[in-house]
Amino acid sequence: MAGTLLGYSLPADTLLISTSGRYEYRNKGIDLFLSSLGAINKKADTTRQCVAFILVPAYHKGPRQDLMAALNSGTFVTEGDRYLTHGLHYVHDDPVINQLIREDIKNLEGDRIKVIFVPSYLNGDDGIFNKSYYELLIGFDLTIYPSYYEPWGYTPLESLMFHVPTVTTNLSGFGMWVNTYFKDPGNGCLILNRTDDNEKEVIAEMEKFIRRFILMGVEDAGIARDKAREISRIANWNTLFHFYTDAYAFALEKSEDRSGQPRDYARILEATEVQVRKPYQVPVWKDIYVQSELPERIAYLKDLSSNLWWSWNSEAEFLFRRMDPTLWEEVAHNPKRLLEAIDYKRLVVLADDEVFLDDSDRIFRQFNEYLARPEKH
Repeated sequence: MAGTLLGYSLPADTLLISTSGRYEYRNKGIDLFLSSLGAINKKADTTRQCVAFILVPAYHKGPRQDLMAALNSGTFVTEGDRYLTHGLHYVHDDPVINQLIREDIKNLEGDRIKVIFVPSYLNGDDGIFNKSYYELLIGFDLTIYPSYYEPWGYTPLESLMFHVPTVTTNLSGFGMWVNTYFKDPGNGCLILNRTDDNEKEVIAEMEKFIRRFILMGVEDAGIARDKAREISRIANWNTLFHFYTDAYAFALEKSEDRSGQPRDYARILEATEVQVRKPYQVPVWKDIYVQSELPERIAYLKDLSSNLWWSWNSEAEFLFRRMDPTLWEEVAHNPKRLLEAIDYKRLVVLADDEVFLDDSDRIFRQFNEYLARPEKH
């Protein structure tokens, strides 16, 4: 697919890397990932090709018809965009596309780095790959997740389980866990040290690690893949299960202290192997909406959501969609419901995202100018 979109054949030894997750441009470290790729592309110290995939769902129009036709006919796309697999709404405002331009990544045949943006959910029916995310994941040589914040971070762990070396950070729960329990990750996993003000260092470390894989031979790459799988074993269910039983026994002990009723711990814990039938009852589900308070920095979005002005201003509509594209669809493009249902942690991230704040401040100024316009007589 990559060669079809780029317009030329790729060498068999092309290094394939990717990042994935929600479209949180800064929080997921997409900006730093692209900066590291730009740095590699500017240095002529290797001839090996590298294609990086940004597997991040965004507001798209569907699969590109010209790419679909080229894939079906076994030809190349001969004109048009060389970055996108799916048509993107508001493409000129897209952070990824704009940074690719700033990094001077043009996807030319002679360039060392090519970047392909896949703004679609990989559910096996996206129109281009028609494979699930996990089916594609096993084909990558390296994955990169330089997140600024992750409560846990499943994507790096999933990569490791599929023998794919990965990059994560010490600001993710999983990264902290690897640092604590696995002293020698080797080339199987890089844990980046991220702080509030060390972006240059993070970019340099990422560039160095990616370059290492670009220059790596087949034998060393195999060792790195085996190491990746080895690291993933620390999260094996057989390793973790005793923590659940210990916690359950502790809860039972405290329950006994409160009630004065003795508990048969062994019998209850052994019952985990018993097949338990659910009672024949049909639950009654009700929608409950809880009004959330917005962080002060973006509190004005409440006012914006309460005026239909947003519905005929495409930038305002896109602003709400950017906050959570998936949730935007679930709430039927209703910004008031979006603000009520969105995860507060996501709001905190947005309130610290300079790109988002610049856009939202500008749009809110336009809104206030609209409200202050003189009445016509």
